[in-house]
Amino acid sequence: MRYPYFIILLVAALIVLNPGCQTRAKKEIPGEEASPASQAKVELPPAVAEVVNKYFSGAEIELVETEKIDDTTLYDIEFKENKGEIEIAEDGTVIDISFIITWQELPVAVAETIKKVTEEAGATAVRLERAEVQAQIKEQAGKKVITKLASPVFLYEAELIRGDQKSEVQVDAEGKIVEGPKWDLKDKQ
Repeated sequence: MRYPYFIILLVAALIVLNPGCQTRAKKEIPGEEASPASQAKVELPPAVAEVVNKYFSGAEIELVETEKIDDTTLYDIEFKENKGEIEIAEDGTVIDISFIITWQELPVAVAETIKKVTEEAGATAVRLERAEVQAQIKEQAGKKVITKLASPVFLYEAELIRGDQKSEVQVDAEGKIVEGPKWDLKDKQ
């Protein structure tokens, strides 16, 4: 069964573009002095901490972003040393998990598409990720609801660099482009 990727992307874009719905907090690192940017300490709820430990045991958290959608808080957690990232609802429901991967780990159709896009753009792929989407956020009766998918949807993303510009391309498991590059200056992203 094919999932409407554009709906997942549309919902994610609406959440990101909703003014005032996100807060950023860098988790304090023991032994380091807190800078103004890292003074806000984020405590993870037990259900979120359990999921983080399950998928990223031993990885050090670099950044935690929280976002409120209706009555639920989402935690978008990035890990140091390119270990990946995860988005989790406060009840422990995993929205998606992203792992940094190599070219050899890409399905052949995905690798071919990313190489073609990269060549056509005159760019270099500097980072590859595999995202496992396990749930989506849908509007139901005027309220946003998290719905688990029957089976995960795998998406692949490449971060592209071209001169002083940066972009991303997202490809589904069959090698079809879900979201093409939108170029921006490196320091703007």
